[in-house]
Amino acid sequence: MAKRVIKGSKERVASNISFKESEQKKSVEKILVENFVSLQKVMTNLSVKFDELSSQISKLLELFEQED
Repeated sequence: MAKRVIKGSKERVASNISFKESEQKKSVEKILVENFVSLQKVMTNLSVKFDELSSQISKLLELFEQED
């Protein structure tokens, strides 16, 4: 028995696969952007904490300088 090949069914399958791949790429890009934004928030927070630490160390040094 011969199989009938529906012309265009292969095209639909190929377009469906490319659609899924493009959706996956969009999903991956969205996740990467979200991770990058989160990383920027963490880096900003770290920068603020280092600034506070630097200020506290300066105050401590001033305290020791006053003792002399």
